[in-house]
Amino acid sequence: MSEKTKRCSKCGEVKAVGEFYRNRRERDGHSRRCRVCALQDSNRRRKENPEKVREAQSKYKKKNREKLKVQGAAYYKKNQERCRKARRDRRKADIKKALKAERKWATNNREKRLSQARRRHKENPERRRATARKIRAKLSDGYVASHIRLATGLKTSQIPQSVIDCKREYIRLIRLLKEMKS
Repeated sequence: MSEKTKRCSKCGEVKAVGEFYRNRRERDGHSRRCRVCALQDSNRRRKENPEKVREAQSKYKKKNREKLKVQGAAYYKKNQERCRKARRDRRKADIKKALKAERKWATNNREKRLSQARRRHKENPERRRATARKIRAKLSDGYVASHIRLATGLKTSQIPQSVIDCKREYIRLIRLLKEMKS
């Protein structure tokens, strides 16, 4: 049994009907142009009228907000690992932009961020302890500055880097002495 064919109205090539988009308005149920020609025309229109395309997309998103939300959630659920990898890759590609967006979200959603942190804190006690051990072992500026803040009442911005470095060395020496004792 031979497959039906059709001539593209743009390129003039005879192709299988499977290479044409479906279109119920047409007599045979398929578009007049083949998929390749239709795609080329679509891309050309997008390049020629970017403002018009953006406006149409914005209008569609506003009109179909709930539908798109449900579709997005379903897609994310089905492709969770792929979505996470894409997000990590975008973040790595432009870290400054990502950090700026994260800070903006954090300031606009302070209560939500705090409740999420409390929930994670409560649900993952072992992970929390492991993270605390890493921070203590690393002796980062923030960790050392927090020691100084607690002892002196100064703000982090008021503590000179030289004082932080001295305190870091002091903590290292204390740890070394404790190791030697045991």
